[in-house]
Amino acid sequence: MIQKSCCWLGWSALLLATASGCGKRPVFNDLVEGIIKLDGKPLGNVHVQFVPNEPDVKVPSSTAVTDEHGHYWLVRENGEPGAFVGKHLVVIMRGREAVRALGEKADVPEGGASAKAKKDRRPIPAAYTMASQTPLKIEVKPDQHTYDLELVSQR
Repeated sequence: MIQKSCCWLGWSALLLATASGCGKRPVFNDLVEGIIKLDGKPLGNVHVQFVPNEPDVKVPSSTAVTDEHGHYWLVRENGEPGAFVGKHLVVIMRGREAVRALGEKADVPEGGASAKAKKDRRPIPAAYTMASQTPLKIEVKPDQHTYDLELVSQR
């Protein structure tokens, strides 16, 4: 009887150890990029964040800032390039301007300080600025690297 309960206890411990290690390992796409447009025109100088939207999966979000042509390349919170392979909510928002009183310097345009800065200041529609309301839902796939996004102004 003691041998049977020891054997049963051993099998139970083995099953428990195996089951606890069966969690799905997150997979990442190391190159996620695209162009963001607002009403058909590239949207420059905005923050884009891909927020993972998969139940029971704890993975970092990915962010980027678009260049003046609306192009972005995502970077995960740990500094690695890309994004989690799975469903995401996409949030777009403007960054804040540099505050000179705090010693922050404004962006220097390409071509040096004498070049004229081309800053895109079109407002972002409110729905795109909150994960709970964004209509932008993207599924990042392991073999797809370009995700262009089209925003529409509220009319």
